[in-house]
Amino acid sequence: MEAIIPSTSIERLLKQRNLAVEQARSAHSSLAASLQTCRESGIGDLTAPFAGGIRTMTIVHHEWLAMAIATIDARAWDLLMRESGMFTFLDSTARSEWRKAIDTCSTPPLTADNIKTTFASLYAERGDMFERGVLQIYRALSWNFRTNRGCKFGKKVIIHHILNVWGFGADSACNAVDDLNRAFHLLAGKPEPDHRNGLATRMRQAPSFTAQHIDNEFIQLRVFPKARTAHVRFKRPDLVDRLNGILAKHHPDALPAPH
Repeated sequence: MEAIIPSTSIERLLKQRNLAVEQARSAHSSLAASLQTCRESGIGDLTAPFAGGIRTMTIVHHEWLAMAIATIDARAWDLLMRESGMFTFLDSTARSEWRKAIDTCSTPPLTADNIKTTFASLYAERGDMFERGVLQIYRALSWNFRTNRGCKFGKKVIIHHILNVWGFGADSACNAVDDLNRAFHLLAGKPEPDHRNGLATRMRQAPSFTAQHIDNEFIQLRVFPKARTAHVRFKRPDLVDRLNGILAKHHPDALPAPH
């Protein structure tokens, strides 16, 4: 498992998670015992309104402990996903699903078995997620721009609303650019670019009131803040043909038959 996630100490994270859970259980148990002692000794019922009972009852209630443990697990998964770089293997849909699970504290318990199973499954599914990411980019393009062709990828695409009204990168559009860049790397047999250093991350960290540029061996991207659009020019026509091959695989009637 450490080979899959070299940048994160799984053992250390698990120990910290387990310690935090035990401390939450201990705090919950100690408070409940304190309240019981007060009742039995005649000091009084500390859950009464004049004693701040609303907060006390909330903490003592059994649902508080379950929610506390779920929150610890969700935050630990968030740290693990970010620090490990595993988001690199996920398309925008999978990243959104993980973000929702973390935000709603509905992740599985953080255990060694769950980490190994989850990460192995995500790694195995990266090919399917890669194709899904290509399809999502294609379907999300705005066809109001004549450079965006309705039947296939051309030499260039324009991505609309890449910035929100405050000048920060919009998650869905920036993730689409990262997915597109990732697709070209995979098709060329290159290592997947680390999502932690992708456009979405960079543009979430600071407002982009000036045009941003990305120029690598596959794409040339320029962000236009006033229009809130990004122009993405493709440098490898052979890889664009392979992208269109993926479209044809899933939408056989979308592209004309080869001559």
